[in-house]
Amino acid sequence: MADKNITWNDIPSLEIELDDSTSSGNSDKRSHQRLSTNEIKKLTLTTSTIIVRMFSPKVGLGLMEGQLLDLSKRGAKIKTEKAIPINEVIDLLIPLGSRKIKCRAMAKWVKQGLKTFDIGVEFVNIDSMDSSYLGSMITTYYLKF
Repeated sequence: MADKNITWNDIPSLEIELDDSTSSGNSDKRSHQRLSTNEIKKLTLTTSTIIVRMFSPKVGLGLMEGQLLDLSKRGAKIKTEKAIPINEVIDLLIPLGSRKIKCRAMAKWVKQGLKTFDIGVEFVNIDSMDSSYLGSMITTYYLKF
């Protein structure tokens, strides 16, 4: 019998929800566990920065790029050179190894640094297969590492 190549799509998401007793010491109370860029790199076997492409026609920003800082099933944190207004809806393309997640997200918060901005986005329109993929990826990380 030939070995079957297993992909992330073959791994079911356990839909693990964390409560205070299982949190990793983060002061914020998130309902979905997040992966940092370094954790994502371990899973996708990449060493380069993960560049997210963003498009926002409404605020005149057009096509932009940002650096993925962390990722969950429901959202992400992205470092950009331009601020995105809170509640602005943007289109995202997030490359994760050979998979590309295309979705729509809303800016929920903005933190200004010296020359960059950290933007917290919540996915508002994401394909169910992509959402399951993210859940499986996060579950696999915490079971494997």
